[in-house]
Amino acid sequence: IIVGEGSHRPALEALAKSLGIESLAHFAGEIQDAELARWYAAADVFALCSEERRSERFVEGFGIVFLEASASGLPIVATRTGGIPDAVVDGETGFLVEPGDSAAVARAIERLLEDRELALRMGRAGRQRVLDHFNWDNTAIAVSRELESLLPGKGQARDLPLQ
Repeated sequence: IIVGEGSHRPALEALAKSLGIESLAHFAGEIQDAELARWYAAADVFALCSEERRSERFVEGFGIVFLEASASGLPIVATRTGGIPDAVVDGETGFLVEPGDSAAVARAIERLLEDRELALRMGRAGRQRVLDHFNWDNTAIAVSRELESLLPGKGQARDLPLQ
């Protein structure tokens, strides 16, 4: 299942046809946010392998989509680029591969599909990480601490002139 729209869709559809698997490949297209949970629940693995194109000033940011998938209990396969390693812990919540290494992507997906216990363990670890670290309560505490560190006498900002 490939969810979303993008410039690679025609090439992916052509590849599925050339491999004779067009009846097995489902291109869902763009979906509404309300439908996301259903698609995550239907998946065994979440794979999103971004490229880094510095010449075009495109670098993947943090990638909330990885946390959404982790919150759904899915193991992740992603590329080690931009902010993705902040969202996916390699070997714990999923696998990070080098950008452009399609063979490594295939091996990681295959490993997760063949080793169901590993996939479940990574999915559980990802969900627990989201629950422990990426929630509003912890975010509010972290922001509050950071703001307190900026108060005079609390951190590096004390010597900065206020404007």
